[in-house]
Amino acid sequence: MATGMLGDIELGLTSTRQTPAPGYPLFSELIASHPSFHLCRQFGELRARLLLLKQDRLAELELELRRLDGDETNRLFLASRRSDRNQGRQDLITKIDLAMKDYDLFLARLRAVLAYDSAPPRAVGNLQRWIRGHPCMAREETAYLDQTGDLISISPLDDSTTAWLQAAIGDALVCLGPKRQGQGIYRFRSALFRAGVRTVVALLIASVLLSPVVVCNFVPDLSARLWVVSVATAIFVAILATLTKASTVELVMVGTTFTTVMVVFISTH
Repeated sequence: MATGMLGDIELGLTSTRQTPAPGYPLFSELIASHPSFHLCRQFGELRARLLLLKQDRLAELELELRRLDGDETNRLFLASRRSDRNQGRQDLITKIDLAMKDYDLFLARLRAVLAYDSAPPRAVGNLQRWIRGHPCMAREETAYLDQTGDLISISPLDDSTTAWLQAAIGDALVCLGPKRQGQGIYRFRSALFRAGVRTVVALLIASVLLSPVVVCNFVPDLSARLWVVSVATAIFVAILATLTKASTVELVMVGTTFTTVMVVFISTH
């Protein structure tokens, strides 16, 4: 299996760039070489702990405000903000406002962090292997890679089909290309490599879409053609649901469009 992710790597090409010094310069150069290596911890447990504490603080202030309102003897103070002379309640509301702002800001930050994709195992494994082959970093400062369940990817991930094809083609190129000693990372030219992957994806999509058309041309019976269309639609939607990030609405639209086109085709031929 390939030991590296596929990014801007050269096979058999020489580089005029000076090799960074061992340690953070070299490790940072590796991280910056491909978006998939931009991994970090989300500190899920710490964020959950802070969420619970901030939530409980607001609940505590809420109970205190209810107690002050219940103990108020002058109902005019409760009926008019301008007439309220209860300094304790005014100070408490100021505290609530500050705590609520902090709580809302934390929720927005938490939601943004939770929207990141989990770190792809392949990228994590590549970095771990590189570190084992290049022991130039303090163990404590690369231990974050061992927290696999807490790692997130800063870079948006490709859909599973593209990612799988990238891995498969990369492994094939590594097997066919020159061998490296040690724990090297194989990085391929992004533009050329992505063009190759997209070409393969386009061919696969074309084959899936055109297969029922070819089959229907050899099936004269209309009922049999309808069965072919039904099976082809089910397979097509299942492939999209499994290998892409399409939403339910998108799947319905694609399935409807595909079925409509196929029905029109068999009805006119």
